[in-house]
Amino acid sequence: MRALEWFTVSCFAVLSLLRPSEASGFGMELLLAKQDFLQFDLQETKHAQANRDEGIVRSLSLLQADSKRLLELLEAFSKRTLSSCRDEPSKVSGKYMLQLGLNKKPFEVFCEQNSFGGGWTVFQRRFNGKENFYRGWAEYRDGFGSIGGEFWLGLEHLHEMTSLRPHELMVEIRDFDGNYGYAHYKEFRIGSEVDQYIMAQLGEYNGTAGDSMWACRREKFTTYDRDNDRYPELNCAVDRQGAWWYWKCSPSNLNGRYINGRASMHWKDFRNDWRELSYSRMMIREIKS
Repeated sequence: MRALEWFTVSCFAVLSLLRPSEASGFGMELLLAKQDFLQFDLQETKHAQANRDEGIVRSLSLLQADSKRLLELLEAFSKRTLSSCRDEPSKVSGKYMLQLGLNKKPFEVFCEQNSFGGGWTVFQRRFNGKENFYRGWAEYRDGFGSIGGEFWLGLEHLHEMTSLRPHELMVEIRDFDGNYGYAHYKEFRIGSEVDQYIMAQLGEYNGTAGDSMWACRREKFTTYDRDNDRYPELNCAVDRQGAWWYWKCSPSNLNGRYINGRASMHWKDFRNDWRELSYSRMMIREIKS
């Protein structure tokens, strides 16, 4: 029974025992007492409501703080750095941050975790011709394009990764008839800019695309503004409208023009011709001992 109900019943019980004259005077006192009790009950109700409101506000504040902390943890998790795509624990293909040393600046890469056992870092991808690959030395050194689209990761990143730990190379291609091939090389290492990003190491080939990089071994990188090829009469990057480890304008040119005749992106040993390619992807993976 509520306190007010108990108070009213008690008062009426007392009134029933009094004479009419006594009851009349007591009735006024009863009304005043009832008013005081109502005011007290109202204050108690307000106080209880205030406590409840304060508790709700406190709970909301705690919930907000916990939510903020959770978001910070999720953001930190999404931006965590890896030393290699091979060390990515979720084994889900996508964009990740690599950091090659404590004092090195992290950079974004695409980790391929579904093909050829996973753990691959993609450094070149072409599939629609929207990105211009006929670029100069500085852009090939630093990288260009979008990780979500067509891109070149950058020769400096390639040098740093392959110099720190041994890597292997995977090349994938597809022509406009839908024919697919791959070329796998057991070792792959790029020299520094001082060495003109020479292909210092290219291991044994196996695959279905043919070995069109055989001529790239020990060749320096060439762009239209940095001629390092062995063709004395011309710059192969200009002639092939691309940038590559050319040896007298070698049989591979995956950075050439997208659908552009002889200067197109091609891989001659695929079909023993110069047919244009619709797709290429190059990626490296750390070799675990």
